[in-house]
Amino acid sequence: MAETLISPINMTSNSAPSPYVASALSEYDGSYAAWKAFDGSSGSCWGATAGQYASWLKINIGAGYAVYKYKLTAHTGYYGYAPKDFKLYGSNNDSSWTELDSQTGQSFTSGEVKTYTFSNSTEYQY
Repeated sequence: MAETLISPINMTSNSAPSPYVASALSEYDGSYAAWKAFDGSSGSCWGATAGQYASWLKINIGAGYAVYKYKLTAHTGYYGYAPKDFKLYGSNNDSSWTELDSQTGQSFTSGEVKTYTFSNSTEYQY
C-alpha cells in the first residue's frame, strides 16, 4: 500500500484549507477550536467545553484514505489536559462508524509526540 501523508494539515479555520472540515462536540472557545487540533502546532490545541470529559473531535478529509497510523502531540503548556483514554473511528457517511483503534491509560509530557499504529486497509472519508 502506498503511503499518503495527510498530516500535518496546517488548518487555519474549521473549513480551511479545502477540502478539510474539522468539527467537535464542543469547543471551549475560539482559542481552542476544533481546527487547532490539525494546525500542525504543538503550541495550540482543541479543547472541549469546561467540565465536558466525554467528547469527540472529527475531521472530514474530503476523500477516502486507508488510515493505519496517527500522531498526537501534547500541548506545550497544557499537556496535563491531553487525553488519557480515546478511540479512533472511521466513516464514509458521517453516521455509521467503525472503531479503528482504542487507547487507555495514556500520559504525555509537554510537547511529547506519540505515534499509534494499527491494522487497517479500508478507506474512510472521516
